[in-house]
Amino acid sequence: MDLIRFSVIAVAMAIISTDASAVLFDANDRSSNITQAGWTAVDLTGANGVTFTAVGGSVLDDRDRGTGNTNGAGGDVANNDMWRDFVFADDRPEGSVAGVDGMDITVTGLMANRLYDVRLWAFDDSSNHSPSMTWNGNALGFPSVPDPTSLDDYVVAFQASTDGAGTLLLEGRVAGQGGNCCNVFVNGFEVTKSVPEPATAMLGVFGVAMLGLRRRRMA
Repeated sequence: MDLIRFSVIAVAMAIISTDASAVLFDANDRSSNITQAGWTAVDLTGANGVTFTAVGGSVLDDRDRGTGNTNGAGGDVANNDMWRDFVFADDRPEGSVAGVDGMDITVTGLMANRLYDVRLWAFDDSSNHSPSMTWNGNALGFPSVPDPTSLDDYVVAFQASTDGAGTLLLEGRVAGQGGNCCNVFVNGFEVTKSVPEPATAMLGVFGVAMLGLRRRRMA
């Protein structure tokens, strides 16, 4: 029984200590490359294992709104450098097509076949047509005002799984159809390895304990 008890405790500790550290990515303009403190810089050059790819009739570009009244940070001074610049999908050559045009973001170097929690932020205070987009099927939009005041503003949260090579795919698509340009934006995003719910974790512990007990009785 001591061996079984030790096995249960070890498994429980392994589940509780599952690495749930978040990685924050700041989508930068290539010319200025201003990165939020503590975040990882990514841009259209493919830096740090993150690649942006145009989808449909889109063309990708970036912007830095600079400092001052047009930097897009508003009251969220702590995240000023994240909000001020972004990558976007420009659909002006042919008009946006809902569900078709936009961008893909791939993040490499993660664990294979794992579920990840994702949060993604999008805002530009110079956009006057209220961009409407989806990320992995989840709606996200923003007006030109008010500026964000915290990371609770202009954010969408969802889950996505890596493939067998440890690559995560984030799919941004235009949500509305029409002639407005630049409907898919990303200022920054966060990737966190998903941790099992407590009930699910305990079921796993219980299953291991029963397996150990059965093997002991059969011995």
